[in-house]
Amino acid sequence: MRLDRLEPRIVDQFLKTLRARGHANRTIEYALAVLRRALQFAVDWRYIVANPASSRMRAAKRRKARENSKIGFLSPDQAKHFLEAVHGDRYEALYVLALTSGMRQGELFGLQWPDIDFVRGKLTIQRALQRSKRRRSERETQEAYSLQPPKTAASRRTIEIPPVTVTALCQQRQRQEEAKALADDEWREAVCLHLGPRNAARYFQCSPSLP
Repeated sequence: MRLDRLEPRIVDQFLKTLRARGHANRTIEYALAVLRRALQFAVDWRYIVANPASSRMRAAKRRKARENSKIGFLSPDQAKHFLEAVHGDRYEALYVLALTSGMRQGELFGLQWPDIDFVRGKLTIQRALQRSKRRRSERETQEAYSLQPPKTAASRRTIEIPPVTVTALCQQRQRQEEAKALADDEWREAVCLHLGPRNAARYFQCSPSLP
């Protein structure tokens, strides 16, 4: 393929092919880094105008695609089937909370145990996990995550959660306490309830038991 015909979507398709073939994430990231570096030379030598493998250009293409796509919602039957499918899953509490609370992704990953009132069936949203770009060099940036307070006063709110969600959160807390007891001195206390969005999303996409 000619360099001037290489587009971000082709780069993304290349990465998806590597994942489908079972390559490790580190291998895929290394392949992307090599490709991005090689194409940057092509930009510097003026063979092409922009680097189709750069994170900025690929993110812009994905953002445009998201803007043109419609958000879908689960029907009551689909929601019931989904809850049955995730029962016993390591991320069950996260999925149930997302489905029943209407919380934003950053709010889900910013939730901490003190924010939850198990007796009254309520939780308070006091922070959100936000993604930012941290510059590694003049041409490369790295994703970074940090906990930030809500942007508006209305975003800092207390919401009610149904019994099914309270139960799922209680079970997760119990599993966490059991893991802490087994780990003993090697236990590392997590700041928030859930792992980062990239870990959860990758697990969701790769799990054969989930719809």
